[in-house]
Amino acid sequence: MKHLLFACIYLLSCPAWSEMLVVTTIPPLKFILDEFAGDDIEVRTLLSAQAEPHHHSMRVSEVILLEQADLVLWVGPQLETYLSNTIAKLNPEKVITASALPDIEKSVTTSGDPHIWLNPDHARVIASEVAGWIVAREPALQARILADSTRFNTALTTLAEELAVRLAPLKQLNILVDHNAFYHFFLYFGLNEAVSLKTKDGLAKSAGQLRHVLDRAAYDCVIAEPHSSHHRMQHIAANANAPLIVLDPLGGSIEASRHPYRALLEQLATDLEKCLQPNHGSLGPAEQLDEGTTVTGANQVLD
Repeated sequence: MKHLLFACIYLLSCPAWSEMLVVTTIPPLKFILDEFAGDDIEVRTLLSAQAEPHHHSMRVSEVILLEQADLVLWVGPQLETYLSNTIAKLNPEKVITASALPDIEKSVTTSGDPHIWLNPDHARVIASEVAGWIVAREPALQARILADSTRFNTALTTLAEELAVRLAPLKQLNILVDHNAFYHFFLYFGLNEAVSLKTKDGLAKSAGQLRHVLDRAAYDCVIAEPHSSHHRMQHIAANANAPLIVLDPLGGSIEASRHPYRALLEQLATDLEKCLQPNHGSLGPAEQLDEGTTVTGANQVLD
């Protein structure tokens, strides 16, 4: 009886409101929310930056996390096909599909590129949608969320203007990318649309398609990602006599901070500026690529 009495007193003394749990599927979406969520909201991410969102296999613990979340923010089936069935089983009122938001959907449909977070304007749309969802359920947070969101938008505008100036010299470059993950970033900053060595979903193109890409133009810069095949990309860069740069759209090297989304954009710009440097074989901040399996047919195409 004594233990029951203590339990009742404890429950009566605790506040009715508990910390809201928001789960994002990939780190960049968490970066955006971390810019304004504050300590009142727990933001967790389903996958690490080292995971492959195109071809992930769900774990039981990940399904449970999504079920426990108050809100789930995902990019959408264009990027995360593996999630479609699980998302469909959740209460639709607790799910935000970023690629389906009105100001983003047309861009995804037109480009076929689901890496929407790399456009600062899209980040603003996502932040606004999530902020509205939170405030509608926790009105007490409205003043703080509004103030922090306003500060984020102002700071993001300033940063985007600064990066536009820094990236302006790259507008004339012809860039070859391993994976077409940078359409939205390139479009926003007025860079030439990249030619890709892989399909939109990250699969290798055929040997004939690769040869066509490599033969049809001269390239000023070659961009790989951390998961790219090391030998294949170095071979391609050597044949193009162009710098090989590593860009990470998932922000694997971004350290925890109060402004991680802005840090991601700045890191991408800093790495891209290396395209203007003489070709010394520099790979960028990661200094290495995964020693993954070479894409089928690539050696025959490049030899």
